[in-house]
Parts: sequence; C-alpha cells; structure tokens
Amino acid sequence: MGSGSTRVTRHTQSLCQQARTASKAGSTTVRTGQLEFFIRDTIQSGRPGFNVTIPHKETVLQYLDETDHLASGIGAVNTVVNRNGKLIGYNTDVFGCRQALEHGGWKTGQKVVMLGAGGAARAVIQALHLMHVQQIVLYDLMKDRCTRLKNVFRQWDDLTIISGSFDNGDLKAHLSDTD
Repeated sequence: MGSGSTRVTRHTQSLCQQARTASKAGSTTVRTGQLEFFIRDTIQSGRPGFNVTIPHKETVLQYLDETDHLASGIGAVNTVVNRNGKLIGYNTDVFGCRQALEHGGWKTGQKVVMLGAGGAARAVIQALHLMHVQQIVLYDLMKDRCTRLKNVFRQWDDLTIISGSFDNGDLKAHLSDTD
C-alpha cells in the first residue's frame, strides 16, 4: 500500500471545498500503519475533522463512531468530522459525482458502461443508483475488483451490475447498447 495524503484536485465541488479547508489548516500525510495514532491525536487535539484519501477510505471506518447512510452503503469515507470527540464519517464523493454528471447534461439512463473499478468506483455507482440507472456493465483490467464491487452493491434489487470482459470483445457491443 502507498501513503494517503490530502490532494488538491478540481474534479468535484466537494473536493475543492475540502482542498480549501486543507490548505488553511495545513495538510498531513498519514502513512499506512499511522492511521490509529492520527485518529487518537485528532480526538485529543480537538482537530475539527479531516479529509481521507486512498488508501484509508475503507480502513478508517473501524475508528469512527458513526457514518452517514452514503458512507455506510458504499463502505468508504472521504470526510471525517470531530464533534466533541465523536468521529462521524461522510462520503461527499457521491454528490460530487452526481453533480458533475448533471452539470455535463446527463440526466439518467437505463444502462451504463463503466470503465474502472478502482477507488472512485463506489461513489460513481452510488451516484448512478441515485440517478435511477438500472444496469451497470463494469470493466476493469483486474476482474477481482469487479467482483468485489458487485458484492458491495448486491443488496440493491433495482440495480444490476455485470462484469464485462476485455477478453471476448463484448465492450463494443455493450457500448452500442448504452444510454
């Protein structure tokens, strides 16, 4: 695993807000194995909260007192708020993704082909689900990533996630059949 850090990106409004907050407060790199110490220090110092990046978005869950429904549903947190020593995790990536799709003119569709099942994929799938997509065909070079994501979202009866295969050439067929 690599190290997590606060990164300034301009992909979503929520990340821009987090970046502004981080630049005012100063950013801290928390390496794998240092997360528990950082969490204890956050509570003891009264730090108001922090942004979470890979590789800690899933691991941080075990240290939180509660999470919002979006973070719980996708099993990933990108923002933690310290409310009087009680750590609450949120996932604002979902709304950032949805806002970016809507800003780009995309309203909804029945079927989506998604390339990549990495770090942001959970938030993208949740955003697409909120936009009433019924089927996602998921492609990734590492098939086990697709399987893991399908398992995370298997409880949703109104969304089907299919693993596509680069090996058999079905990408072209799936792309021609999307909304």
